[in-house]
Amino acid sequence: MILVLAAAALLNADLETSVEIMGLTTATRDDAGNLVFGLLAKGDLTFTAIANSNVKAVTEILGYWSGSLFTNPADLLKRLYVKVDFGGLTALVGKARVTWGEGFVFNAGDVVFGSLTPLTNLTQSQLRDQTDWLADLTLYLGSMTYVEGIFLPYSPLSPAGLPYTDVYHLRGGGRFVTDLGGLKIETGYLFKADEAIHHPYLSLHGSLFFDFDLSAALKIPAVDYTDDKLKRGLELSAGLFRMFQFDDGGVLTIRLEAAVRPFGLWEKAAVPSDPALYGLLLYPEITYSPGSDVSIQLRAMINPIDGSGMASAGLSFGIYQGFTLVCFASGMWGDGSDTVFSFDRPGDLAFSAGLDFIY
Repeated sequence: MILVLAAAALLNADLETSVEIMGLTTATRDDAGNLVFGLLAKGDLTFTAIANSNVKAVTEILGYWSGSLFTNPADLLKRLYVKVDFGGLTALVGKARVTWGEGFVFNAGDVVFGSLTPLTNLTQSQLRDQTDWLADLTLYLGSMTYVEGIFLPYSPLSPAGLPYTDVYHLRGGGRFVTDLGGLKIETGYLFKADEAIHHPYLSLHGSLFFDFDLSAALKIPAVDYTDDKLKRGLELSAGLFRMFQFDDGGVLTIRLEAAVRPFGLWEKAAVPSDPALYGLLLYPEITYSPGSDVSIQLRAMINPIDGSGMASAGLSFGIYQGFTLVCFASGMWGDGSDTVFSFDRPGDLAFSAGLDFIY
């Protein structure tokens, strides 16, 4: 219905086109410890209807190439949605991303997509940008208060290519967001029939010198309930962020986030273990920009329980408007009993350099 209502506006809408093309020369270490060189290309094409201020329609196509196209065909169409503002009521239908909870990398409140697993690629500007097919309604009750409902018809656990799903694989829920004396309070719930769990959460966001966020979520089994499953479903996340601006124009940003599972593993497992079972993961980030054209970035993903992790350093230099020279270097540490990071696996050392063009 929403697509039909928006059709007339979309047919007459002006289109804003955004193109990003990145080409990188890469070097990674293989099983034998030798450097292997290759090429990596990224293409991102986005069309946005902009003529009608009450209707936003977006189509984004994203692909990666390295000798062949290795993007999952289901992910080539990154976004395809229509968002309509009816005046106090906003409707969104299509393939898109909604951001629930608080956190850049670790976010226990992100019950829709999940944002607590460790990442092995720290070079993207948006480290978590998963999208899905959904229908979403948001009712605004004030400038900082609203309620939102969401329905996701296609389960990520369904077989690939399935054009429909049954009632036992549906997902849906809602959230309430408000502001209380400068403290953003958000609470919500998602029922995941495909996983047979109830997933409530609570998130807080405020500022005391550092911007801070706290989120807590609980996975409650809908079937086969046990106290052990309930305890293992408790997830927490916390983050600190601050931006410092200097008189010479330089900008320094500092971020630290943590994912905590109180009833997870708090000692190193004797055999490789699922990283989702560990009690603590850390994500530190420091970015310094001495000017508008240069940026230096350090990021890391650390598992302090088993002593493993990954660090990434990046440098970008804007040559012309939209045309940037980029280079990255990353390395892992850990041993063979660590699931995600170790120094004895392909890709434990990686280097890349190239050009990024955005128009």
